[in-house]
This record gives sequence, structure tokens and C-alpha cells, in this order.
Amino acid sequence: QRRLAGERELAGFAVSRSDDEGSLRLEVRTRLAKGAIEGRTAWTFLADGSLELELCYDVEASWGHLARLGVEFVLPEGFERVEWFGRGPGESYIDRREASPVGRYTATVESTHFPFVPVSHSGSHVDTRWLRLKQAEGRSIEVQGRRGGAFGFDAHHNTIEDYWGALHEHELVRRPQTFLHLDAAMAGIGGEMAWSTVLDARHRVAAGQLSRRFRLIFS
Repeated sequence: QRRLAGERELAGFAVSRSDDEGSLRLEVRTRLAKGAIEGRTAWTFLADGSLELELCYDVEASWGHLARLGVEFVLPEGFERVEWFGRGPGESYIDRREASPVGRYTATVESTHFPFVPVSHSGSHVDTRWLRLKQAEGRSIEVQGRRGGAFGFDAHHNTIEDYWGALHEHELVRRPQTFLHLDAAMAGIGGEMAWSTVLDARHRVAAGQLSRRFRLIFS
């Protein structure tokens, strides 16, 4: 279940232009885990300054299932206010969402972190239609799910590696940047029985083909 970003290999890329719409498309193909996972990331730069992002993954059946697949953005200091339309106000996962009704919510990035003992992932929000991260000066980044596709996200002042490397809260030193994760798919967290590590098959991310589309708007 460890992170595979450091094992990515470039398999190829292609650039194309649409004269009618004035857009530019960059498609990057990668291999992860020695070729067991093939990924395709396509960026379309639109004339109005927004971006279309398409994530596609093909995972070998031998993997069985994974914890999550998606993309990480590193935002500069100051993107602290988060607003979203999805499940809230607390965290939610595919197997922990009945207590989180769909609505429009606001919070700070720091407030979405929960000091579990030992340190573990927190602050996920599933069934999100759109989210917006803002600076105090007014700059913002908005992410929309495309073609009716809801998605999951979390935003923290620590990397995934920070969470894995800390056992206690005082070891999780906050970074000034905001780390935004958009999930093409994320497994549940289990616990249908007290402290159980059993994960129902319905809440796993099975190997196979996965895809998700987003639109990013900057203002």
C-alpha cells in the first residue's frame, strides 16, 4: 500500500493543438511499479485559462486491490480556506458517509486534520462535485468533477510521507504549502467491527481500469 510516485517511469508523451477551440493538449504516459500500473495523464490548456485534467490508470489483476489512485498538487503558502459542495462537514469515506449529508461547506485546511493516535490519514471528503481553495488576498483554485463525476479529495499542510513517518502528533510538523489530493478512487477505511482491519470487498479499489476527469479554474 506504499506510495508509488517515486517509482514512476516515463513511457511517452504527445502534444496536439485544436485550432478551432484554441486549446493545447499534453498527454503523458507513465509506468509505475515496474509496469504493473500504466497511467495516462492528459492536460488540455483551454483558451479561457482553465485546464481540463484526465486521469486514466490500468492496474494489473495481480495487484488485487489498492488503497487509492489519484494526483497530488502542491499549492504555495496561503491557500488555507477550503469550500466544497459534497459530503460534510466532517470527514467521509466510501464506507463512512451516512453521517455526512451532501451540502455546501467551508473550513480551513488545518481544521480538516484530526490528531489520531497514532497519526493516520484524516479529512477525506467523498461525493464532491466541486471544491475551491482560496488565499486571503482573493486568489483561488477551483476543481470541478467533469461529466457528472463526483470525486474525493483531502487538503493538508503535510505530505503523505509525513503522515506515514509520524507516530505522534508533535512529530507531524506543518508545512507552509497546501497539499491537495484528488482521488480517481480511494478505498474505505474498514472498522465495521471495533478496531477491525477487515475491509469489505464493496469498499475496495479493485485492479483494472480507472479514470476520472476534472476541470481546474484559476481566479
